[in-house]
Amino acid sequence: MYRILLSLVIIIFIIRLIWIYRSEKWDFNRLKNIFIQEISQFYKRLMMSEFKIDFYKNLRYFFISISVILFIILALTGIIPVVFLGEQMSGLLLIIHVTIAPFFVVALMLTAIFWAHFQQFDHSDFIYVKYLRIKKEGQNPDINLHNFWPKVYFWLFLTFSVPAILSMIFSMFPYFGTEGQITMLNIHRYSTLVLLIIVLFYTNLKWQRSIPFRKAKGVERGA
Repeated sequence: MYRILLSLVIIIFIIRLIWIYRSEKWDFNRLKNIFIQEISQFYKRLMMSEFKIDFYKNLRYFFISISVILFIILALTGIIPVVFLGEQMSGLLLIIHVTIAPFFVVALMLTAIFWAHFQQFDHSDFIYVKYLRIKKEGQNPDINLHNFWPKVYFWLFLTFSVPAILSMIFSMFPYFGTEGQITMLNIHRYSTLVLLIIVLFYTNLKWQRSIPFRKAKGVERGA
């Protein structure tokens, strides 16, 4: 069941990419330039190139960059054997997964500490929710760039990271028996599946906000 759900999530994401490409709604030449700029900025933050200019800000981005890289490695080492090989992790992939996991936990904890204040909900978020209802009723308030959804994804990711991490920690102790070990494994699997879905939703949000649209049938972006 887990393999089916994981495969379904990946297939839907691939279909989304194909739909974007086939619909030609986005200017892929400019998309390439945006992607290169994002990678360049990501590298600068990871290398802390401007460390002396704004110490605290660069430290925040450094920890979140490390968390993203480690999560990608953990996701790949977990997805490859399950989806493509139809078996559980073993050998080199298991060693990489287990080795990277503690560093991810530390990086995620530091990310939560440094980013929690900036991701807290305030009065403007409640106004945004109100405007969403207005927008559904036919009006179009200029609130597309509000930070409400990134905050939601941030807190959802932290929330579901807790069972994903604790389930593996608890499974290392001989308190739950064989059935308990299987339960902990399933909690870990489905929690990480939710984490992957959250990351994909956030990625889709980034696309919608940052990628320029082509003109289609005389309609400008944002119509």
